Amino acid sequence: MKRVIPLVFPPLHPAQREVVGAAKRFNLLRCGRRWGKTTLLLRLAAQAAAERGQAVGWFAPIYSLLAPAYEELLRRTRPGVVRAAERPQPVIRYVSGGRIEFWSLDSKDVPGRGRAYDLAIIDEAAFAPSLARVWEEAILPTLLDRLGSAWIASTPKGRNAFYELWNLTLDDPAWAHFHEPSHRNPFLSQEELARMAATMTRERYRQEILAEWVDAEGRVFSEDALEAALLLQGPEDPRPGERYAAGVDLARSQDYTAVAVLRLGAQLELVRVERWRGLSYTLTARKVAALLARYEAYAHVDATGVGDAAWEGIRAEWPRVRPIRITGGRDDGRETRSKENLVGRLQSALETQELLLYPHPELLAELRAFEARPLPSGGYAYSAPEGLHDDLVMALALALDAARASRGTGQVLKVPGRWSGLRGGV
Repeated sequence: MKRVIPLVFPPLHPAQREVVGAAKRFNLLRCGRRWGKTTLLLRLAAQAAAERGQAVGWFAPIYSLLAPAYEELLRRTRPGVVRAAERPQPVIRYVSGGRIEFWSLDSKDVPGRGRAYDLAIIDEAAFAPSLARVWEEAILPTLLDRLGSAWIASTPKGRNAFYELWNLTLDDPAWAHFHEPSHRNPFLSQEELARMAATMTRERYRQEILAEWVDAEGRVFSEDALEAALLLQGPEDPRPGERYAAGVDLARSQDYTAVAVLRLGAQLELVRVERWRGLSYTLTARKVAALLARYEAYAHVDATGVGDAAWEGIRAEWPRVRPIRITGGRDDGRETRSKENLVGRLQSALETQELLLYPHPELLAELRAFEARPLPSGGYAYSAPEGLHDDLVMALALALDAARASRGTGQVLKVPGRWSGLRGGV
């Protein structure tokens, strides 16, 4: 027989009660600082494990955010604890039969692998590396056996994976979405909040206090530019008589191979985006070459750090390719490109609507997350945030580079063999 213990938590404030009362199976909670997000999540976890004897998984981006939750739950539920351990895996077990297991999302292990939970909680989800992948591949399957529920909560951090998950689930009836600015906590000083409004930057106040989606500091591709470029409906098969250029970012380590294809014209139009991983260089080369041949596209291939064999395998199947080495230095006008210049040209093409896009979710997520980070030595480093990918961004930048190299030339490609006489490349 399960033994029920009393929980010692402060009463919920009115906004917290509203959120709990409107909860569904899956819940996204976007709130301002000090609204009471973590306090609410701690209470939900304790009620599930200590009172109802359920299994709970608590997830946080890094261990330093995980430890305070473990310590606070242990302090508030200690009368019902039968065992608590921080190593090797933090866990609190209760006389009710329930348990709370704690997982850091920056671990190399798959969080929650082999577990079944009644409740999963992700705190500070906007700061989690690879949130979408971790949710779909690791956390969501833990809820399958018991038809468990989930709370995914955070203060926003730009338009990253938390923003994408919010938008992707807006029309799903199993999901509830809660937007709670800091002002909704009646225990916070309204005078102090007003002072913060007067002293913080507008963007930071909107994000940290109002919990609004704003462009992250250092973001390269603005939301206005992306929205202005999103004028196309979707991917498109090749059209007779049209000319195409492509960019290829070859996989290294755990990255994806990505291909972007543009139709040439007064405006460049994105017609195809594909990416994959897990194939050998031989199979990757064949797959890339088949896609390029389908569009008869001239392509620039990122040959940085992958060895000549990788891109030469593509050229053996489809010779209208040029290897591009991406560096931190300058362009040489031939086969070397500065990453800063590639990214800058892509940024300009989107802002001026020289380049039009269709709504490809993974590409848009990468563009929104892509950032410029200042270096101690001066200058900037351009990349995806840690844990995310920029393969599609770089494929698109290389496609733009190839398009500008070939657009308007109309030259006949003089290559011996079955591909000779094709038009549109240099």
